Amino acid sequence: MSIIGSNILAGAAGSGVSAYEIEQSLRFNGSDSAYLINSTPSTDGNRKTYTISVWVKKVVNSGTGGDTFFYATADASNIYAFTSLSFGNADAGHNESLRFLASDSGASQYKVRESSTAAYRDYSAWMHVVAVMDTTQSTAADRAKIYVNGEQITDLTSTLTEPAQDYQNYVNGNNAKVQIGRNFNEVGQGPWYFDGYLAEYHLVDGTALEPTDFGEYDKSGVWRPIAYTGSHGTNGFYLKFDPSATNGIGHDHSGNGNNFTASGFTTSGTGTDVMDDTPTNNFATLNPLIGYQAGGLLAPTFSDGNLTVAPQVDSNNNSRVASATLARNPADGGVWRWEMVVNSTNNSFYGIMALNENTGQGSFGPYWGASGLGGTLSTSGGASGSLQEQHATISAGDVITIVVSFDDNEIGWYINGTRDGFYNGCNFSNYDQLVPIFKESTRTQTPCTFDVNFGQKAFQYTTSGDAWGDLSTLPAPDIADGSDYFDTVLWTGDGSSPRSISGLEFSPDFVWYKSRSNAYSNTVYDIVRGAGNDKTLLTNTTAAEATAGGADYGYLSAFDSTGFTLTEGDINFAWGNASSATYVAWNWLAGGSGSSNTDGSITSTVSANPSAGFSIVSYTGTGSNATVGHGLGVAPKMIIVKDRDASIVWAVHHSDINIDNYLRLNTADGEVAGLAVWNQTAPTSTVFSIGISTIVNNTNDYIAYCFAEVEGYSKFGSYTGNGNADGPFIATSFSPSWIMVKRTDSADTWNILDDKRGPINPNQNRLYADLDSAESGDAGARADFLSNGFKLRTTNGDMNGSGGTYIFMALAENPFGGSGVSPATAR
Repeated sequence: MSIIGSNILAGAAGSGVSAYEIEQSLRFNGSDSAYLINSTPSTDGNRKTYTISVWVKKVVNSGTGGDTFFYATADASNIYAFTSLSFGNADAGHNESLRFLASDSGASQYKVRESSTAAYRDYSAWMHVVAVMDTTQSTAADRAKIYVNGEQITDLTSTLTEPAQDYQNYVNGNNAKVQIGRNFNEVGQGPWYFDGYLAEYHLVDGTALEPTDFGEYDKSGVWRPIAYTGSHGTNGFYLKFDPSATNGIGHDHSGNGNNFTASGFTTSGTGTDVMDDTPTNNFATLNPLIGYQAGGLLAPTFSDGNLTVAPQVDSNNNSRVASATLARNPADGGVWRWEMVVNSTNNSFYGIMALNENTGQGSFGPYWGASGLGGTLSTSGGASGSLQEQHATISAGDVITIVVSFDDNEIGWYINGTRDGFYNGCNFSNYDQLVPIFKESTRTQTPCTFDVNFGQKAFQYTTSGDAWGDLSTLPAPDIADGSDYFDTVLWTGDGSSPRSISGLEFSPDFVWYKSRSNAYSNTVYDIVRGAGNDKTLLTNTTAAEATAGGADYGYLSAFDSTGFTLTEGDINFAWGNASSATYVAWNWLAGGSGSSNTDGSITSTVSANPSAGFSIVSYTGTGSNATVGHGLGVAPKMIIVKDRDASIVWAVHHSDINIDNYLRLNTADGEVAGLAVWNQTAPTSTVFSIGISTIVNNTNDYIAYCFAEVEGYSKFGSYTGNGNADGPFIATSFSPSWIMVKRTDSADTWNILDDKRGPINPNQNRLYADLDSAESGDAGARADFLSNGFKLRTTNGDMNGSGGTYIFMALAENPFGGSGVSPATAR
């Protein structure tokens, strides 16, 4: 259906996958001084034992006092007499720890559980926080615990002390007040207010519970809410933030009557702080992780739960682009909309833009946009369409609705519900992902702000289209659990032979393993070549498989149903199971032992898994221009080839480097000229091309590993580094489990990060495809793994040198969202 002239009510929001649905959340905006406070309980509860459970969606923390979402005190004269749950102060990199504090009388009396290295700065998804106090425990470490998404935080700061046995804090006391969203303003300090969203808030008095009382892992491994069915004790409470309840958003749904008084919130109308954005139905917001960019460009400022943005303009009239946390693929079809209010019309710019890998740094790519400056519609950078009407001048405060039809290749702008201009015949299909954008155009005009609604609250006007930001309306992902097709396993060597390594949900067809603790080679095996000491290949050397050394240092001897078996070599077991050494293996599922493929001029043996975009291809070269079938059904984005019979380099094709060039997996070299390697021909949906090159095509036997992109599971792309610790954000549409990054314009290593070796942010435990070096836990490899991509947090040239060009390969843990799946959680 065409969007032009249509006035069709948007469809209902998707329900998500969880059998238990959370209906609303409450937005806290620090500048609104918004918080809730309860009346003083009349009787004592249990001051030694309690559990707090709450779902949190963070925004950038810039407050001096940190972001506190639980605060209890009974001493009005002492700022240090309190119990609190909060995120720590932000530094220049928004490094925010999670703190569970109790104190009696002074700073030196803190009792603490605080994450010492984990930084919580994923602003696109929800996380579940559980804090448990039980000072009756005889073991000090058991008295205060904090959990995130079902996992206990064990990497804790050592600067503060554990609570004493039988310590009685202020929570549940008969004279204690609890505030949610604000520190008390005592002795002239504060108040400090929380920024973000909260949902499903429980305080259970008198019982030390587990996260599993409030949540569970679904079949795809995503932590999701369940209904809590137990008692809340004497002074406990349960807040659903339901404005229709008897006592409004502060109503205690536990039955205890411990109601809260709300201050600073709007609970109805267009400015409501009660949102449909919940842990069971996540919505897009604006993305504050756009990163620093050299050359004077200033980062936008965000507020109101990342739904208000104020772009900044430098002295040269350069402005950074602000974008949404959710991009959509035009190939998925549909009609989508969002609303916005611009408070100044002279210098505003808004519309939709093709998402390239540098969008996160503020680059202004192909777009369809409208501007208050001159009141014009425009396209740029390859975006095309036929302008049917001219955008009229708007006034400050007007509600602008943007409607995008991927079905009809149209984009339209509505002012206060009336169509005001549109393009048809748009070339949306030229781009994989499109994203809403917001920008300020010139420093000379009154600065603008954009107030945006992606559907997390009711739209003000009726137009066609569903809510752009509703993640449950994304297509059902083909792969809901990445570990069904790729997974990482860790083990510590014990010197025994044979040694069985298990823990996978599948029998692997391609295994790449490496010692973490020692300088041992990267070792690879695949089901097509088979297991055995003469089938070893090493990514960090040029050695042929017969001379690679598996017979000496240990080898993979069998592919098993949930892993593989390792056997000791003649000299030692260094490569796979040396006593006390630590190891990692990355494992892919292809298509079994392989079958004949005649798609190319060379008949190949192919083990293909088109669903996961991965195939293993064995072929024998001809020494003349040829093609080789890969079995994927779509063009591979990345191909890795090795001569099995000769000591020669590994050749790598990536879709974001020149087809005349190639990369070498075993060296740090940048792009290498090699016209004959890929015969100057890009891969097709059936074959890849090889020229007259000894690297990929003499008369020897070769093995190729081919990777295609699968939406929600794998991503291949490029980005430009900025040389700053607030580096580029790379959108993937999933939470990564594994990434490999290589600089292409200079000689730098192949860096590999994964979520098993780096379970917290920043992830900095890197290994190298081209080196035998042990794992390096250094700042040079810092990256945050996020619910919808990854963000560089390093100045190192290997991953984020200023102006450097990089290619990457990323594989998913879980998709960001989609029909029938639980929304990915924040790390």
